Amino acid sequence: METIGRTGPWVIDESVAWVHHDDRVVLVKLAPPFTALPTRLDATGAILWSAIAQGETLDELVTNFEGDPDEVRRGIIDFVTNVLAQGLIGPADRS
Repeated sequence: METIGRTGPWVIDESVAWVHHDDRVVLVKLAPPFTALPTRLDATGAILWSAIAQGETLDELVTNFEGDPDEVRRGIIDFVTNVLAQGLIGPADRS
């Protein structure tokens, strides 16, 4: 079941520095808990990260990909759940 935090839109946490270059995104969290190394997102992850940065919702993200919409949605939810758990993004409406 989807929670409000997984439907978007989201914002990138202010402690995350990132750069999009070619087909990848490199990011690092600059506040505790620190990540040991920068995180590199290739291909699909880079597309998702850039779209999240632009304020896209889950439904909008799904339209960026071909394939069965339910499978695409599950994959995006997995990605969003992961970056939410790491504190890299949060709900756009958070206080």
